[in-house]
Amino acid sequence: MAGLFLLPPLVAPDPDLYDLAKYIHTWTSWFCGALVGGHLLVAIKHHFIDKDDVLAGMLLKIRR
Repeated sequence: MAGLFLLPPLVAPDPDLYDLAKYIHTWTSWFCGALVGGHLLVAIKHHFIDKDDVLAGMLLKIRR
């Protein structure tokens, strides 16, 4: 965990599954990153191009 501490292995190492697990992990992380980036771009589009209140509705409201 970021070099702070070590976690014990949860399962025994399996070289046959390593490549599959790495492949799934890599593409899932790229997919999640693309979803976050897409949401960010669409929120910015709503704010600057459509000029509607979608972005304001998604942001936290701070009471004064």
